[in-house]
Amino acid sequence: MFGKPKKQKDKAFQHAFFTVSIPSFLFTMFFALFNVILGLITKSGWYYAIAGHFFAFAFLRFMIVLYKWFVFKKTEVKEANLHITIGAMICLLIVTLSITISAMIKSGRPSALGTIPAITNALYSFIKIASAIRKLNKAYKKDNYLKRTIRSINLAETLVSFISLSVTLITTFGDGNLESPLFIASASVLCGLIVLLGIKMIVEGIRHRIMLKNRQIILSDSE
Repeated sequence: MFGKPKKQKDKAFQHAFFTVSIPSFLFTMFFALFNVILGLITKSGWYYAIAGHFFAFAFLRFMIVLYKWFVFKKTEVKEANLHITIGAMICLLIVTLSITISAMIKSGRPSALGTIPAITNALYSFIKIASAIRKLNKAYKKDNYLKRTIRSINLAETLVSFISLSVTLITTFGDGNLESPLFIASASVLCGLIVLLGIKMIVEGIRHRIMLKNRQIILSDSE
């Protein structure tokens, strides 16, 4: 009547964790390594930098895996703390990405890719974007904080993928002008959205911790 029983919810989350989170971690690692290879081929620092950011997103996913597998006493407070930590790390990542984009614009465009690497890059980005759009309406309907954290990482990584895709399309199929106001404005908006997402995660986690603390105080007083 009021939703699935807790045991059934936990089982559903276990299934989602092993069928979505771990494959997403491996997929992100593959794309990070792909960008490292592009950097070696083109001798362009941009691809090394974007690879570093995708490795960082893979690490954020790995933090969820570590918590799920190795933290035996799981509590809502710990999950809220993890939510806050990852939100802060996402904000830090986007600061470094903004610096990387600014440096790239000033130093000139990265080397253009061949058609096949460019299509591979675009395919990854479109898969991430389509996946994020499909799951966006479910993102904050559940109370499970690990689900919220995983979906927030997905959304942040998708927005970074969109920036990477924009650079690929401009340098490979466009005029290569990364100093255009349109690219600068769109990259700034996307970075701003990711920072807002990170801040939202931090605020959510803090509010949830306060709520849990107040609930504990009320329960203590009632006893």
